[in-house]
Amino acid sequence: MVQAIADHYEDYDGFVIAHGTDNMAYTAAALSIWCRTRRKPIVITGAQKPIDSEITDAKANLLDSSCMRRMRSQGYRSCLTERSLQAPEPKSALEEL
Repeated sequence: MVQAIADHYEDYDGFVIAHGTDNMAYTAAALSIWCRTRRKPIVITGAQKPIDSEITDAKANLLDSSCMRRMRSQGYRSCLTERSLQAPEPKSALEEL
């Protein structure tokens, strides 16, 4: 994912990544570090139920993610169930003391 974004970074105003929720936390952690110096919005989203289910949050999450991308916020955000979370700035253990 990072390579695809890097390869097309100058071609788009921002990026939305649709991701399965089982491993999203791992991808989100990696993206939050990689995106620290990025000036374009990169939004990751998922859903509790598949997009083709009768009752699903997938469509709303994709729409919300697209809106977040258009807000031109910098760096990484996650968007699920009408909530948007900005990735925290990573800190070393020494900075925490």
